[in-house]
Amino acid sequence: MINYDEFAAALPPHAVSCLIHHNPHRELYQSVEQYTEDADAWVSEDERQRSIDTDELWELRWYPDTPVSFHRRHASTLQSVMERSYARAEVTRHDYADVTEYDVREDA
Repeated sequence: MINYDEFAAALPPHAVSCLIHHNPHRELYQSVEQYTEDADAWVSEDERQRSIDTDELWELRWYPDTPVSFHRRHASTLQSVMERSYARAEVTRHDYADVTEYDVREDA
């Protein structure tokens, strides 16, 4: 039987949200390679290759502090992505909060 309290405790710390996605590439009719071509979020190169070979992709994405900045990890199995995502030192940060100027238009 699954212990959901232990499962929840294994998730990386997140104040905003945490998402687990299985095979998101298939929703877009893409290969694993196409879906992750610009991603540097693989837990390892072996996991990347295994995911490509098996067409299985697990993505864990979490927003630790704000809704505009997230961490994400990819692996070929749920176990691998969970085990290697908790350590914050290994995460890949994608920060889109670096906008410092805004284009303000005044209507005539």
